[in-house]
Amino acid sequence: MNAPSTIDRLRWMDIMRCIAIFLVVLNHAVLQVNTRLPEPLPALTSLNDGVGPFRMATLMFLSGMLLPKSFKKSRDCCTTR
Repeated sequence: MNAPSTIDRLRWMDIMRCIAIFLVVLNHAVLQVNTRLPEPLPALTSLNDGVGPFRMATLMFLSGMLLPKSFKKSRDCCTTR
């Protein structure tokens, strides 16, 4: 069995980040819609509440996966002379 390539790994990671960011935007949109309407929209509110535990946790998990690679990078690019 072939090991997944770097391109495949980044593709699935990008897709997961895209979904998590969309869920964060959805959260903000649902909060704004529910404050402006006389009655909250139950379907959107239920969806928002259901994915609530996964939004930021997914973003933090993906950031943690990239942290070791970031630490291995040279610091020469960031220093000023």
